[in-house]
Amino acid sequence: MQAENQQPLLGTGVWSGTGVSAGGELSLSTAGVYPVTYTYTTSGSSCSYAAELEITVSETPSINFLLIPLGCVSDSDFQLSATGTPAGGVGVYSAVAGVSATGLVSPSVFTPETDYTINYTYTTAVGCESSSTQNYRVYQTTTQVIVNPVSSVVPDPHPAMGSSRQLTCFSGTMLI
Repeated sequence: MQAENQQPLLGTGVWSGTGVSAGGELSLSTAGVYPVTYTYTTSGSSCSYAAELEITVSETPSINFLLIPLGCVSDSDFQLSATGTPAGGVGVYSAVAGVSATGLVSPSVFTPETDYTINYTYTTAVGCESSSTQNYRVYQTTTQVIVNPVSSVVPDPHPAMGSSRQLTCFSGTMLI
């Protein structure tokens, strides 16, 4: 059956409840369950219709992303460490070349002396998301040459002009 001469209902609707404006804008900052009501009143009559519903506001996830150490291109691969709460969510690392989605870092893939941003994103079981970023930089492996002080090589603190000395060098100290 089809009704004829249908006209739209004219009237106004108003929202009410904790954290909701009359126009329906939500402003809730604390996790919890909030009952709200939408009341519609038709124009020209005293007929009102109300619908109630509950709005669930979930906790914003927090992230603990441990500090990433500086390193050298020759360093071994290492695992990043980050966690998110509340429990039950999933965390992934950004897809930067040299970092896997599970957080395995391969320093040899990075260009030395270049800054990279590594992002960790945690998504809760209900779909709330939070991210944290850190900068990462690797350095080229170098060797520092240290020369022994002259006074430890030659017992005479005032050598004659034109005399020579043997200086000893060693290597193996990494500069960062």
